[in-house]
Amino acid sequence: MFQLCDQSLDVPALKKEIENPQSGACVIFEGWVRNHNEGRSVDALAYEGYAELCQTEAENIMAEAASRYQIEKGICCHRVGHLEIGELAVWLGVTARHRGTAFEACRYIIDQIKLRLPIWKKEYYSDGHAEWVNCRECAKHGHSHTQVHFNEEKTFNSYYKRQMLLPQVGLAGQQQLRNAKVMVVGAGGLGSAVLPYLAGAGVGLIGICDHDEVQLSNLHRQTLYTYEDQPLSKAELAAERLRKVNPMIEVAAWKERVVADNVNRLVEGNDLIIDCTDNYATKYLLHDAAWLKGIPVVFSGLYQWEGQLAVFHPEDKGKGCMRCLWPEIPDPFSMGTCAQVGVMGVVAGSMGTLQALEAVKLLLGLEVTGKLVLQDFLAGERHAFDRIRRVSCPLCGDNPNITEIKESNYLPNQTKEPWQLSEKEAADSKLNLKRVDIREEFEIDEPLCCETVHIPFSEMMSNPDRLSSEQNYLFVSPDGIKCGMLVRSLREKGMENVYSLL
Repeated sequence: MFQLCDQSLDVPALKKEIENPQSGACVIFEGWVRNHNEGRSVDALAYEGYAELCQTEAENIMAEAASRYQIEKGICCHRVGHLEIGELAVWLGVTARHRGTAFEACRYIIDQIKLRLPIWKKEYYSDGHAEWVNCRECAKHGHSHTQVHFNEEKTFNSYYKRQMLLPQVGLAGQQQLRNAKVMVVGAGGLGSAVLPYLAGAGVGLIGICDHDEVQLSNLHRQTLYTYEDQPLSKAELAAERLRKVNPMIEVAAWKERVVADNVNRLVEGNDLIIDCTDNYATKYLLHDAAWLKGIPVVFSGLYQWEGQLAVFHPEDKGKGCMRCLWPEIPDPFSMGTCAQVGVMGVVAGSMGTLQALEAVKLLLGLEVTGKLVLQDFLAGERHAFDRIRRVSCPLCGDNPNITEIKESNYLPNQTKEPWQLSEKEAADSKLNLKRVDIREEFEIDEPLCCETVHIPFSEMMSNPDRLSSEQNYLFVSPDGIKCGMLVRSLREKGMENVYSLL
């Protein structure tokens, strides 16, 4: 519920209205009139608001918050008229079952209220002057009164002119993009290409979810960031950059890891999810949650010089879902991540650009790819494979067994392979193991133990015959997955004398 009020707010009555037995948490925000702003002494304020538009947009914001954060009740009251220093200007109360979602919902609502509602503020200064100082742009992060305000409609037409000239877009299509809500999960190599193009295209609300921080090893492919950005939040930095690319859009950042407990909240209410992650379990979790809510997903995966692309749309039932292609989460030893096997930065950027293209086409109601596209950038080859729904699919088949998100469905395989040895098991064994460090030359920054030989992973994969069949080997590396991948590959070639250190 939202109200514009021209009288003092009755806080006890408001708090009483949000009380309910289902909630275990209540978060209240109060905004007061302060006596200064940007270095000037303030004596009083006056608020004006466009009541009808405020009410409509505020109801949209409250509905979004209820959908995203599963709040039980929410009330916001904003004063209009003349206010003295110390008076309560805005009151917001949110109740939810848990404190985390209550805090998040409260922050989301007040940020959106300040950003989207046509409410203007006039400041009366101690020197006798007065100014209208608030506009929608002032609420956006990074904006200050030293920046030039713009005529949004004039800017809108000029900004998107080249795009609106396309017969498939036009003014109507541009308004569709303006009204769209897209969640991008992963602000790394893929996300660095996806996000600027979504912003440039004019997608109205872009959500960015990434728990990670900028690291030096990211920069060759994650072009949204600079050397000086280490070790800041990727999600927050990306959001800041997008607001500068296009000041007419809204961008929200979530610095959190996608897990079973929050995935429904993150995907809820969006028109589209773009999967820019590099983790198998997260990809399946995100895909399943979106599919169960009827939300399409634009998927991409990377492997060294190769990329995969697909659009999984619940309405296109004949094409099936991701689990029709790959029913189970892959074994972690079957294929490494970018951090384990490497990736060419241009490959990440190219695939992210294709994701952004499919996303914009989908939001415009245009036909998107219904195939699984495999791109080999090293060979310069592109292959597209037909997709078809499997009746035995665990998610979209005739008798699905995945009907809700359960954490147990996305946990990594904990089964220990016989060839995986702990330090104690290796020492106690009678295998006479020779230790082999499989790090690349550039990964080693300290002398090797005298009992350890060095054979890089890349060399082992290309020339395994250099190992003697008369000797047992124990591969060691800070990355146990990489060791496991190598052992799995060699054992599949008949080499039973290789082991991996846990």
